[in-house]
Amino acid sequence: MTMLTGSGETRLKRYVRPLAVGVALGALLSTPVLAGTAPAPPVAASQSAPAERQSARPNIVVILLDDVGFAASATFGGAVRTPALDGLAVSGITYNRFHTTSVCSPTRAALLTGRNAHRVGVGTVIEYPYPGYDWAWPKSTVSVARVLLDNGYSTAAFGKWHNTPSAEISPVGPFDRWPTGLGFQHFYGFMQGEDSQWEPLLYRDTTAVDAPKPAKGDYHFGTDITNEAIGWLQTQASLAPDKPYFLYYAAGGAHAPHHVGQEWIDKYRGRFDSGWDAYREEVFARQKRMGLIPRDTVLTPRPAELPAWNTLSADQKRLYARQMEVFAGFLEHTDHEIGRLLNRVRQGPNGKNTLVFYIVGDNGASAEGAIDGSDVGLANIIYGLPSTVGEQLSHVDQLGSKLYDNHYSAGWAWATGTPFRWMKRVASFFGGTRNPLVISWPDRIKGDARPRNQFAAANDIAPTIYEAAGIRFPDAVDGVAQQPFDGVRRGRAVAPPHPIFRGIREPRHLSGWLDRDRPAFGAVGSGVQARFLEGSLGTL
Repeated sequence: MTMLTGSGETRLKRYVRPLAVGVALGALLSTPVLAGTAPAPPVAASQSAPAERQSARPNIVVILLDDVGFAASATFGGAVRTPALDGLAVSGITYNRFHTTSVCSPTRAALLTGRNAHRVGVGTVIEYPYPGYDWAWPKSTVSVARVLLDNGYSTAAFGKWHNTPSAEISPVGPFDRWPTGLGFQHFYGFMQGEDSQWEPLLYRDTTAVDAPKPAKGDYHFGTDITNEAIGWLQTQASLAPDKPYFLYYAAGGAHAPHHVGQEWIDKYRGRFDSGWDAYREEVFARQKRMGLIPRDTVLTPRPAELPAWNTLSADQKRLYARQMEVFAGFLEHTDHEIGRLLNRVRQGPNGKNTLVFYIVGDNGASAEGAIDGSDVGLANIIYGLPSTVGEQLSHVDQLGSKLYDNHYSAGWAWATGTPFRWMKRVASFFGGTRNPLVISWPDRIKGDARPRNQFAAANDIAPTIYEAAGIRFPDAVDGVAQQPFDGVRRGRAVAPPHPIFRGIREPRHLSGWLDRDRPAFGAVGSGVQARFLEGSLGTL
């Protein structure tokens, strides 16, 4: 069995030149990579811009996937077809050193505020508060939605939220830490960390609502939130075509349960029969050909805790391969729905003046299904309820349906994190914290297939948005002094040049790629030797 090559490799073959670690790539706002004029002039927060200024400002779309490893999508060398991500990469630029926090809620807090998650009171997911990590979301760390709203943007969020303390998720609130209390004029989706894609607990703004019943076929959360987002865009286009908007789309995919229609699963039947070791080797070679990783990168070994594929029984292989087929179908369906959304974005007012961030995962792939995977999901994670291989095989063709809270084997989480070690929840290795990023802005960015390799992180997104929109970040909001951004120099009225839009030449940022002479790959905080971005050596 040969793994999928994927359309991403075809796209890159024509353009890619070998990456040289240590070379700072072109700045997004100051080099020929850009087309068009300068960003909109800055406007102080809480001061609406004139109508003519508004139309010059970019629309902003932030797309966030869930629990997707670096090597899952074809765009980044994986086996899952992601044509919407491919298309965005062709028109924009890709980043192979973008970082998350290794778990859902903290990444989202950093993304939406521009601060380290710790400043927002977020050290883990909302379901497990601790002293100091109680999800306080202090008013000194205002969200990007609020700042954009105060500067004349329409704002809306669709999909998974996972940023409100669990005790406050109820029809009686309090609602100040719900999306609509944090700067979003509209929200539609679910509030917890995961939910059924077939039968989710939905909220519209702060009101619990039933899922709509499609006129044809089955309901699916991914399709529903895309329809809602497109409807919201159409309303904006009809009633406020000159007003810029901020749309935050946080997909349920590909977090467990891996729920998707059979027609999507069937596309991958037999594709993963050769197992996770072969997948990793093939993807690794493809990533090198595509220029996504340096040519001298060495593939990290399989952890001793994970079995080699050739040691598994026939039943294990059959089950685990099927689990990956379901995941792959789910991820492709998620990208398909994002493609529908992006088509509408580009067709709408100022479609080409829309800055899109497509973040492929809020952390690495999830190993929470353990070795055998699971068909009881949270019951396995929280209560340790087992799902044996035999039990899952008894209904293997129904995995992905509304009957099961299904998850794949941890071996696939490791494989789809190629070339890195480990996966979600393991913040000390890049398998948990490095995710692909693609940015597209047709009016300002010329497509460039060479990946950017400067260090960037989730808390860089908000400052980058302010810079692109020409917004001065406020010193205070509602009378509360604002904490500075993390990793960004303050002292200028306009957000300064930021890592996502600039090449970085600061030696504190590590390349993160394994050098043949330094076998401790990607470890953080363990005293290993690694190569700095500038090529010098140091101890982290």
